[in-house]
Amino acid sequence: MGDIELLLPRPGQTLNEEQRDIELVKFKISKSTTKKELAVELVKYGLAVTGTRLAQIERLRAFADDRTQWARPAVKRKRGDISGARSASHSSKRIISQFGTTETAIEYQNKYGSDRRKPVPATESTLAYNEAWCSAVLQNYASSTHTALGQVEATLVPAVGVPESESSTVMRESNRTFGNESDVQMDIPGTAAFPAGNSEPSETAVHVRRLERQLFRVEEKHDRTLSNLLSLSIKIDAFVNPRVLSVPHTPPQITPRISEGPSDVPAVAPGDPPPPTCNTTTEREGTTSTPSHASVVCAKLGDEDFYFDRAHLPDPPSIHFSQDISALFREWHSSHLLTINGRGIAIKHWEVLYKKRRGFTDTDAWKVIGVEWLNWKFLVEERECFPSEEAFWREYSDEKHEHMSYQQILDRLKAVRAHQDNVDYKAAIEYFGGNLDRTDANGKFRYKKGGKSMLMRKARDVAKKWRELLAEDDTLRTRWAAMQQNGARVI
Repeated sequence: MGDIELLLPRPGQTLNEEQRDIELVKFKISKSTTKKELAVELVKYGLAVTGTRLAQIERLRAFADDRTQWARPAVKRKRGDISGARSASHSSKRIISQFGTTETAIEYQNKYGSDRRKPVPATESTLAYNEAWCSAVLQNYASSTHTALGQVEATLVPAVGVPESESSTVMRESNRTFGNESDVQMDIPGTAAFPAGNSEPSETAVHVRRLERQLFRVEEKHDRTLSNLLSLSIKIDAFVNPRVLSVPHTPPQITPRISEGPSDVPAVAPGDPPPPTCNTTTEREGTTSTPSHASVVCAKLGDEDFYFDRAHLPDPPSIHFSQDISALFREWHSSHLLTINGRGIAIKHWEVLYKKRRGFTDTDAWKVIGVEWLNWKFLVEERECFPSEEAFWREYSDEKHEHMSYQQILDRLKAVRAHQDNVDYKAAIEYFGGNLDRTDANGKFRYKKGGKSMLMRKARDVAKKWRELLAEDDTLRTRWAAMQQNGARVI
């Protein structure tokens, strides 16, 4: 095959829409022309570069012969299009034979995805109407120096849906100049007849329209304000209304239920205080509801029995102490972050309250804050090991006497707990001779899982149970002290 010369359009040139003159360049293909050089030329015109050298030459020659492709925009390929080597597969041929190929774009699409609405040219009657209106306004403005443009009111009826036979209308202008009114009548072709009448002064009409707009805006603001106040009052009622009851005295003894009629009310023993109730009165509805006794539970807050309705216990407050550890020390024993029936609940009692609500509501908000509350507990317990907060910070400060961060203190306490768990785990193994299931252990190191009794394996669980046994069993504590005196040491 000898040398081949192809006439191709010069890439990047601007097309002349009127003359369509295209500047051409010659591309010579010889025996020394490589596939890489052909691929570079094919890329310039958006052609595929795959295939053998002969296929590339044939593709370039077909493009040079078919000049209709020169002005055609390049088709943007999308993911999943059947093109190139994929079109030669058996499945692709079946898809093309059944559904056909995707049509190529024959023109550039609108950037908005659809054609814009074309403007409709004005009719002769509309143009004549507009010209007459402009002439009347300008004539009136020039005739009186005291008349403003806003004081000219023209009552016109355009010829919409009116046959052209009715070819006249009367335009009446009320020009108010210090109490004087002059009426000007004009015949406008292409409009329907309209009886002239007395029109109100334009200044009054303008004031009325302005007043209407202002009233509409005031009404809109009023509705928006009422809506905001209503939503705010609903939120306030959730906290202000006495939905949770706090009874400091001993819970009343309630006798078994006695059903004497259609109602089922628990009978109270004589002389006992009434059972705990809770009024949730809503002013908007005007109704009073009393929670069932099943939702009223008792929680032990230190030495006090605290009764509350768990159905209306709010979610834990969203608060963090990572930037203010001193505030945690203050709020731990006395706090108003969580208030029930006007009483502030200390942070240290939150766990007891929310464990009472577990399983009663659909959502368990305590899972979100429970881990963080446990970290707070570790911090406060460590703080109480020191006589003052200043002594605590002296211990938890770096070489520059700067306070350690919230996470640094937690990491240090975690390492201390892990070390202590390891020591106590070895102590339990030493005491029971390596057998935590020994008879004198009384099954204390066993737990149930899936209905089966399992022996504890984790050092943390064994250490925790060992510390409980030392605190509860005086005999075990005495024997362990004797073992330590006789030389048993756990490191």
